[in-house]
Amino acid sequence: MNSIDSLPPDFFEDVTLHKLDHRAGRYNITTDQYYVFGYQDQFRGIKKAYNDDSPPFYLLHKETFEVTRRVFENLFGYPPDQVKVYHDENKTWNAFIVGSSALTRYEQSAAFEPENTFAKAAPFVHFPLIGGINNYDLDKNPAFFYLIATPFQKDYGSVLTLDNFRFQKEEDKSLLFSTNRDYSLFALSDIIAKQFKKSEREFNDLLNSIQNQRINSWEFAPVVLDLYNKNRNPESILIDNTLRQRVRKLHMDAQKHLRRQHEVPWTEFIHFITRYNQFELYKGLQLESVEELFSKKEAFQKFDKAFRVFLEYPERFTSYVQSQVNDWQRIERFL
Repeated sequence: MNSIDSLPPDFFEDVTLHKLDHRAGRYNITTDQYYVFGYQDQFRGIKKAYNDDSPPFYLLHKETFEVTRRVFENLFGYPPDQVKVYHDENKTWNAFIVGSSALTRYEQSAAFEPENTFAKAAPFVHFPLIGGINNYDLDKNPAFFYLIATPFQKDYGSVLTLDNFRFQKEEDKSLLFSTNRDYSLFALSDIIAKQFKKSEREFNDLLNSIQNQRINSWEFAPVVLDLYNKNRNPESILIDNTLRQRVRKLHMDAQKHLRRQHEVPWTEFIHFITRYNQFELYKGLQLESVEELFSKKEAFQKFDKAFRVFLEYPERFTSYVQSQVNDWQRIERFL
């Protein structure tokens, strides 16, 4: 990630918004119902009017960035100083990840060098990030994300989305139609931060609850296969070479993750899921890749739901693990 101060002063364009008064390229539309985003004489995007007779629901890229920064500051008490920015050539869309160097102090700690990262007594080391994505194209709405990241290794980052905010309530959208735009952005930041604060508490409670719960290393990979919903039906494995390769790779990755430990805490499942969502930190990502990066991972949602139950009913965990091991043993010889 780079210093926020390294962003050029003119990085965010002074985009203008006006009604469409002619057909634009491939868009065959009714002119009174659409607005065009432009920068000087360059086309940036187009959106449909809100309720047919008012400007569209939108945020500018600069406003999305400012809200992302304010959410981070509201949550953690001080402004972010690190940022990673992604955008397309025409700047139709922008995506941001902001963080703080004060919350990445573990990155340089000798206790968490690669060879020691999975030491038996090591806690689940992570730090929080806030993400935002904005798009001027048709039905693409802005969205914000609460992420956690494990310490970056070389040129790679690993993040996991815990929560997102996508303007699903009309009252949240209505904020952006206020005549006082600055007030609206502050109010929006507070709403998002309040939602994310609840997610932060729930995640920290989960970590505290499972830190001392342990699983044998040879049981870890079979459970990972279930978290990722891999089909372990022997007949399917036999006839589907693609499935066979995917199951084999995921199992090997899970084994490699443990670095030959004999017993690990349940937090290693979260660590593995986070690392499995790895991306190249300094490489430009396409919009689809950014959206995938910010998506909630089904494996984590399944883990969160199931393992909270196991904390209350430990006997269910024993039965569950044995079932996953049995499934693995039925297909192992076919791989």
